[in-house]
Amino acid sequence: MFIRTSYSTSSSNVVGTFRHITFVAEFPSTLSIERLDELNDEKHVMVFSVVGGDHSCRIPNYRGTISLVEECNEKSGGQKRTIVTEKYTVNVPEDSNEEETRYLVDTLVGFNSQVFS
Repeated sequence: MFIRTSYSTSSSNVVGTFRHITFVAEFPSTLSIERLDELNDEKHVMVFSVVGGDHSCRIPNYRGTISLVEECNEKSGGQKRTIVTEKYTVNVPEDSNEEETRYLVDTLVGFNSQVFS
């Protein structure tokens, strides 16, 4: 949707790897650089931080934790499904307020969730 290109600095997803994301022209930011802080295959958890690019000015010190949880859906005959959640912490930029920052980040998380589904 908003992502034009995305590439990783490593072919193996190891802690410390950086991902460079460029966004389409209509998006308010052009570049985000993310660092993989934690990857736990057993717990199905990934933690990353936004560490650079103009995206980091709008969401300073962003740190996201994405978790996958499998559960049985009783309403659909006990079929298994995967629930994806993203929790985050972020500082409020000086030229913004808590409400605007929360709205921006919740919107970004929502778009990312749609891409994964």
